[in-house]
Amino acid sequence: MKPADRQVGYNALVARYGLLCIEDRTSSFIAKRVSTVRRTEHADGSAVQRYPVQYDFEDTLAGHLEFCLKYEGVNLQILAALFEQRGYEEIQAWLNSKPGSRYARVSGHLYEWLTGKQFDYKLPRGIKAVPVLDDERYFTAPAQRNRRFSILHNLPGTPSFCPLVRRTPALEAWIGKDLGGKIAKELATLEPELLERAVNYLYLAETRSSFAIEKEVPGSQKAERFRRLLERAGEDTPLEEMTFVEWRNLIMPRLRAEMSYRPKQNWLSRSGRSELRAEYIPPAPTDVSSMMEAVVYVGELVKSREYPTVLAAATAAFGFVFVHPFFDGNGRMHRFLLHHLLRLGGFTPPGAVVPVSAAMEREIARYSGVLRAYSAPLTAKLDYRFDPDADYMEVKNQPRYLYAFFDATELCEFTFQCLEGAIDHDLSAELAYLRAYDSAHRALSRWLEAPQPELEKLIRYIAQNDGRLSSTKRGQFPLMDDEVIARAEAQISGAFSAYWTSPHSGKAARVSADAPKPE
Repeated sequence: MKPADRQVGYNALVARYGLLCIEDRTSSFIAKRVSTVRRTEHADGSAVQRYPVQYDFEDTLAGHLEFCLKYEGVNLQILAALFEQRGYEEIQAWLNSKPGSRYARVSGHLYEWLTGKQFDYKLPRGIKAVPVLDDERYFTAPAQRNRRFSILHNLPGTPSFCPLVRRTPALEAWIGKDLGGKIAKELATLEPELLERAVNYLYLAETRSSFAIEKEVPGSQKAERFRRLLERAGEDTPLEEMTFVEWRNLIMPRLRAEMSYRPKQNWLSRSGRSELRAEYIPPAPTDVSSMMEAVVYVGELVKSREYPTVLAAATAAFGFVFVHPFFDGNGRMHRFLLHHLLRLGGFTPPGAVVPVSAAMEREIARYSGVLRAYSAPLTAKLDYRFDPDADYMEVKNQPRYLYAFFDATELCEFTFQCLEGAIDHDLSAELAYLRAYDSAHRALSRWLEAPQPELEKLIRYIAQNDGRLSSTKRGQFPLMDDEVIARAEAQISGAFSAYWTSPHSGKAARVSADAPKPE
């Protein structure tokens, strides 16, 4: 950085006032040696932006706030941290001197929204209403008018939880694909019997993968309980504490039942020989109820036609796991909530499920990455001590705003990536498999007299082995001679040829819900 550069904007405020918050992804500077705005992107997603001197302004709090809102966007976490310390007198003076200023009015509105305090302000006549968020820069919620400031409040949340999602080319492209319509169209082409088998597989795949993400192999009863809960996704029930408690206890052992949101601080960590450190410290227990109410508020945006369903479902579902309202079971519940909200918003057809956990399992490194991108910088800001033997933690300063406000763009992109992967890979591949399986079954049934379980097993083994019955499986069919086996191999290969060459098959049959597993 050149000595003449002056830092401005959000990160200048963070440094000047020693704010307890995560720095903005963009650091801005007024630089005398540049003639145009120059932006340098870094591999970690941060950026440095240098502005020529014509962008310079008076070095006041109001001047920085105007620069922030005009050029850097809205960073609610930094604004909340700032307004907790100062801002009332400066913004009041700004409103007095420039009562019609767009940026003074937005700053005044946000200060009141975040703190609950009010300014002495009277709006001049003829002032046009302006939005808090620029809808060319962010995805915005249905606007509510604040007549005092002539502001269109279009933030997608409450002061207790309000993640923002930037408009990126990737998100715009995914929304344009209408993945929900693609699912409905795909399933609408199926005859009832094939649809039932496909849906059965989707539930099975989602159940197995949701447990596999946590490196757990569930027993049949545990898996069945989770599947029964998945089948309830989208039901018309109030999203409140007792509902979440009921859902959580349905999928957890009775001995580990919880009767309410957690009443004390918890944390996530990895044990080992080194000093125990927290990988994530969830919000204080006193903030859980208000934050969960706000998570529900965001989730119910799935019912709005003005806010994309997947964005509302993703931010609320990830919000659930960030709040961590229970001591255990939060991960599985967060993935269930995603299904619930997708079906509630009409993205997923009634009775069906998109095995998004299967896609998350395939992308486990990125799944862990988007969780760490939220948890790691936040936890690094906290001063804490704990006694693991006493199961006790004390956090010196744990402001709610540190958890409530963040950029949710990447986690929404990840959710879309997983949904598209689940639709194209899991749903499409299973439907192709079932059609190939039925074709092979019809062909063999015309001439091969064999018990149904034996016929199904023969198809499975040959399909799994690229059209050949392996020598290790040959002994399971003692009544079939080599000529019969060769004919069966030819017909099964013909039925599965298109499936094997499809991009999602991996040239091997998937584990289907239709036939018994090979022994």
